[in-house]
Amino acid sequence: MKEEGGCGGGGMSFQSLLTAVSIGAEKDGMRRVAVSASEELMRQMAVRQEHDIFNAATPPVFPASTGLVLASPLTLLHMFMDPEQWSSVFSNIVSTATTLEVLFPWEKEKPNNGALQVMTAEFYLPSPLFRGGEVKFARMCRETGYKTWVVVDFSLETVFPGAGAISSHPTRRRPSGCLIQELHPGVSMVTWVDNMQCGT
Repeated sequence: MKEEGGCGGGGMSFQSLLTAVSIGAEKDGMRRVAVSASEELMRQMAVRQEHDIFNAATPPVFPASTGLVLASPLTLLHMFMDPEQWSSVFSNIVSTATTLEVLFPWEKEKPNNGALQVMTAEFYLPSPLFRGGEVKFARMCRETGYKTWVVVDFSLETVFPGAGAISSHPTRRRPSGCLIQELHPGVSMVTWVDNMQCGT
């Protein structure tokens, strides 16, 4: 994946961004980038798991956590693709969230269809050194194996280099998200990795 740097001049307007992502060719390009981001996210999880096993005494490069959730994968996927539900469940870190554009719709009856949408959210940042702000990103959910799904967020700058300049205080989401595995009916194991790059 392309490394994200600081924001330069010549940024895209908000309306130009929405127009660009709604074009068919760009939708296909966004899907390819989303699949690549999900693969990078799974590699990050594998690296973190290896670190926890063999290098537990040293601090990890990025935060990650794994836990059991008393909900089915479909319930969790629906929550992640619904910004109102997502911001309500994660109200301690997400102030508001909205879907800006649905590129490939989420279908509860077909959870393996690779749903993809452009979203905006305002996050509460853990440090007073950074200003909270609106983040624009794409979110995809797709099935990666037997009873296993991945939900990944990635910065729009990956596809549109000027997208970050929309915000005067850029906060970008590097490939972040979770791997959801069904253990038993109504029980899921969720592994979460979050990579946030904050601007001042």
